[in-house]
Amino acid sequence: MAVEWTAFLGVLFGCFMAFSSALVTTSCDIFQQDMPGLDGALYASCPSLPRMGSGLLARCSNVNHLEIALKEVPRNVETLCFTGLLVKNISEGIFSGLDNLTALYLQGSFFVLGGAFRGLINLRYLVMIGGWDTLEYILLDNGVFQGLEALTHLKLKKVFIDFTMQPDYFKPLKTLQAAFFLENEIRRLSFLTETLASLTALEILVLNWNGIIATREADCIESGTPSQMMEFSPVISALDLSSNDLKKVENGSLCNFKHLKVFKADATFLKVKELLQSGTEEVEALSLNAMINNDYMSLLNVCKVVEHLKVRNLSVAENFIGHLDPKSLEGCSGLLFLNFSGNLLRSFSSQLVQKLPSIVFLLLSDNRIRTLDLCQSESGFVLRNLTHLDLSHNQITDLGTQQLSCLPALLSLDLSSNHIVDLKNGAFLSLDRLEVLNLESNGLFLLENFYFEHLPTLKVLGLKGNLLKNHNDSFKVLTQLEELSLSFESIGTFCAPHSNISKFQLEGSDIEIGCSQNCSTMKKVEIKASKVSINPCKSAPFRSVTELHLEDNHVLVCLPLGTPGSFTMGLRSFPSVQKVFYSSSPDLPLTKVSSPLKDTLSYLPNLRHLHLRNLRKDFENGFLIPDLLFRNLTSLSSLILEDSGIEHFSSSIFSDLISLELLIIKSQEMKTLQEGLFDGMDRLKYLYLTDVHLDCACDQAWINTWLATHTKVKSPKMSAINCSLGSSKMYWLNFLKNQCSSQYEYFLFIGTFSFHAIFILAALLYHKVCWYLLYLLHMLRTWWNYRGRRDGRRCYNFDAFVSYSSHDECWVINEFLPNLEEKGPPLFKVCLHGRDFELGKDILDNIVDSIYRSRRTICLVSHHYLQSHWCSMEMRMATYRLIAERENMLIIVFLEKISMRRLSRYHQMARLVKKKTYLEWTEDAQEQLLFWARLRKAIGEDEEQAQEVLDE
Repeated sequence: MAVEWTAFLGVLFGCFMAFSSALVTTSCDIFQQDMPGLDGALYASCPSLPRMGSGLLARCSNVNHLEIALKEVPRNVETLCFTGLLVKNISEGIFSGLDNLTALYLQGSFFVLGGAFRGLINLRYLVMIGGWDTLEYILLDNGVFQGLEALTHLKLKKVFIDFTMQPDYFKPLKTLQAAFFLENEIRRLSFLTETLASLTALEILVLNWNGIIATREADCIESGTPSQMMEFSPVISALDLSSNDLKKVENGSLCNFKHLKVFKADATFLKVKELLQSGTEEVEALSLNAMINNDYMSLLNVCKVVEHLKVRNLSVAENFIGHLDPKSLEGCSGLLFLNFSGNLLRSFSSQLVQKLPSIVFLLLSDNRIRTLDLCQSESGFVLRNLTHLDLSHNQITDLGTQQLSCLPALLSLDLSSNHIVDLKNGAFLSLDRLEVLNLESNGLFLLENFYFEHLPTLKVLGLKGNLLKNHNDSFKVLTQLEELSLSFESIGTFCAPHSNISKFQLEGSDIEIGCSQNCSTMKKVEIKASKVSINPCKSAPFRSVTELHLEDNHVLVCLPLGTPGSFTMGLRSFPSVQKVFYSSSPDLPLTKVSSPLKDTLSYLPNLRHLHLRNLRKDFENGFLIPDLLFRNLTSLSSLILEDSGIEHFSSSIFSDLISLELLIIKSQEMKTLQEGLFDGMDRLKYLYLTDVHLDCACDQAWINTWLATHTKVKSPKMSAINCSLGSSKMYWLNFLKNQCSSQYEYFLFIGTFSFHAIFILAALLYHKVCWYLLYLLHMLRTWWNYRGRRDGRRCYNFDAFVSYSSHDECWVINEFLPNLEEKGPPLFKVCLHGRDFELGKDILDNIVDSIYRSRRTICLVSHHYLQSHWCSMEMRMATYRLIAERENMLIIVFLEKISMRRLSRYHQMARLVKKKTYLEWTEDAQEQLLFWARLRKAIGEDEEQAQEVLDE
């Protein structure tokens, strides 16, 4: 009945909300996951979930009524995310109907009932995370994972799991491949190994922040006695025990993880040597980052483990390692990947390198290395397999001649964020295969012509953050270069060296770009500079560019060849551009007379995505006119206006945007939104007004009506928009509701709302009291039949009416009836619905008559009984009789063990059990004799004596 009343209140609340704010009071953001043009303006993803494809994503926050929120979610949604859920229960089947749902994220503190995810036949990712406070956990009912036949990834954080009471939690998850358990207070590994033993598809097991102190021999489920042994079916390839208080690994405790691709024990107290006898025979990748007690981080021991377990990838980052002895790396000669990042190394000598003859990836970033000593010409040693070397975020000041000459196979070299001011001639000698070189954020200010002459295959060169004064002809030798980024100190001239460059990044203040014909193949150009001049641009040198990013700019001009003093706006030099990001310079010079956007966007026929930011001063100074800015952009599909400075949106400003599908306006004041603003946008699907501020005016109420009639347009969280009325601020929708609603509409709503509320209330009240009325009718009928009796005594046809589930009929026939009707004395006569109900009579009348014609009512309670509609009805009528006649006529018998936690879902039964003593059936033969004796005595005695018998 509580569910029915909840549904009724939900309907009333939904009606009220529908009147007060129409469609726009949603608590969910709706996104197309592969929506082009978002450009990072909105956070279009769910935490802890990967992008699941191209379908719809719904992200809801601070939801009080899950049922109402789910009505806002499209039925074809693929990813659904609830953050800050404020509900108490996730009820059974609540997500049914979302047949396309592949990923679900739930965050809050609530109780998940059994069958809550039933119907989600395509769900592959499920994430449940408790509340932000320490004690805000999620509780799970038994059977909670029933129906998740396609689930492959499960993440539970701050979810309380009682393995002793419900060991079969995860048994239905036959397709589970990865399980993540974080902060669940799982103190022993065996709790999971035993529970997950039957999941043959499981490959990844993560237990972080669970307080595991040790892995014990008993955690190996194959180590029990023969009678207790069970088969561990999963072939786990990745085990992560990071961020536990792991101090001890007992011999054989990891026997269920013999062959691992990945074993992580980051931020633990692990004694590495104990892995030798742990039961694990092979590990491909071993991670021991940020170990809590560095006394255990003996690299000599680590390399012994590496050799014993055949480790190929080793990570020992952030361990405060300040010195390496070549002897400590003995045993690590087979490593292919080594991560020493985040330590305190001051050097990494050639003697150390020689201990790693097979190394392919070597990461030494975030150390204190000052000089490179990897290659010594006198040793003649060559690392023929090393392809990736990361030396970023160190203290290297220069690169000497042939310092990298022993690395002929190197493909990628990262030297960013060092203090390099000079590159010696021959610094990159012998790096004939190098493809990626990152020198960003160093101290280079002048590039000599010989710097890159030994890099014939270089494709990507990063030089941003170096404040270059000149680059001379240093790029001409890089004939294979495809991506280039560099920064100028202030004024700089860049000449494109070759026609192979497809991605180009420039930073400075005043930059001149000389292209000739070498810019014709560029696809993406990113420039951060207040003034940019393109010279010459007679034939649109950037004619192949499809993506342009222009930041902090106020001048972009094109200087025609041989025409001094004349220029055109530079955006016309990008006729094929499809995506443009433009932000104006925050400091406009007094000499500025125009904007690069003026009369230029209309010359970009292929423009599909436009993102404009920080144009306030351009509009204030009259360099741009809002009504003319978007003229002729008939092919534009997405428009993002971020702090654009447009305060008055006339009805004609977007009139030409007939192909627009996405409109985002964020972080700005919007004083006027003229009615008809969105007319003509027949393809519009998403309208986002984020962090905007309106004027409180009733003439803007048309937006509500427009959104209510254009249901295909998703416009979430309009209720969060503020508006100003004089010096006071309020929510915009509250203002519309209080100040702009007509009396006619209000009274019409009150009338229709009241009618529907009374109608639903009457139906629910009838359903609730009909049982009382029916029972009262039978009491009156009995009083009438026995009104002439002087002694007031009632005659009964049966000693007991038996209420039971049809699933328990075998027990009733084989056990119950023989012991009561055939064994005596006394012999009792009991009423069974299958045997003693009158044929042709209404079932409800049969139930009430049978209860009233029996001296006792015996309820045989089992799991099936609790789920039966008719048994619930019989229990209810027996309870009414108990209340009405104030006599102890009800006997409760439990045929099965039922936990109080499960019983609490059935409020009426739970109340009776708390007040009345009950009998419990047992399989023990001696205790059964006592059971029948107590039951027979309870049936035969008067009411007070019957309760005393049960209390014994």
